[in-house]
Amino acid sequence: MSVIYKNHDLNPEYSNMTKKALLRLWAETIGKRYVDRYLLSESTKVIKGEKYGYLSGICYMTPAFSFSGGNTCSHHKAGDCRGPCLVSSGHMSLPEAIEARADRLALFLKNPALFFEILKRELVLLGKRARRRRLKVAGRMNGTTDLDWSRIQFGGKTIFEHFPRVRWYDYTKNPKLAENYISAGVSITFSWYKRAETQTVLGLLDRGVNIAIAYKDKLPEFQAIGDRLVPVINGDLNDIRFEDPKGCFVGLLFKFATMAKNSAEINARALESGFVVNSDFVIQ
Repeated sequence: MSVIYKNHDLNPEYSNMTKKALLRLWAETIGKRYVDRYLLSESTKVIKGEKYGYLSGICYMTPAFSFSGGNTCSHHKAGDCRGPCLVSSGHMSLPEAIEARADRLALFLKNPALFFEILKRELVLLGKRARRRRLKVAGRMNGTTDLDWSRIQFGGKTIFEHFPRVRWYDYTKNPKLAENYISAGVSITFSWYKRAETQTVLGLLDRGVNIAIAYKDKLPEFQAIGDRLVPVINGDLNDIRFEDPKGCFVGLLFKFATMAKNSAEINARALESGFVVNSDFVIQ
């Protein structure tokens, strides 16, 4: 049985503990002397969403990590995306960022109840910050993973059900996860990859799911797929995907790796594998 996809019991004792005590327990849980970090983070692109009325929090954990019964990115092999993953670019490739993602995932795997208690408190604080600034709250649990949070429960409810006023959204390469999120009423954007079945992509478009795709040089006005020309919108303006018009491709300019030791290799692999396409690319 998966250590993730099930109902995780809550520990009522955690609700009476101070933040300092929770962080100390986090450190003990993952075998460290000290932990001082958050589960939810921001990014430059997410901050852009504030002018659209949303204050967002994103959970970044280790991608493509195998655990009992699954992997944090179930389609990383099919998508051929482990090399050009977001974690290979910019500050996300730095050692401290890598360690932070690993610490969050280790906590989730080893003590889901503690993970939920810390996450709950951060979401409450995020809500208070948003109200003071007259903003709404948005959240993504898969900043750098592809877990199906519609199948993960804490005390009998998903994180979406615990915090229904948060505008939850995410990206995925897993068609089944996309279907589950549609059923859960959660906004989902499907990340196109070369091996994705064209009929599956068209079916998702017909159901109102937008398709994210990375372009090498510039964004086209339309993306050709089969016998269709589908409008392309600029996904780099913000990360508020749930406000996008439906039935579109979300164009993203590829963020070439620059800070990793093997940046040249990562960039070359991204282009060769089809992870990144030219603006005149046709999806057959």
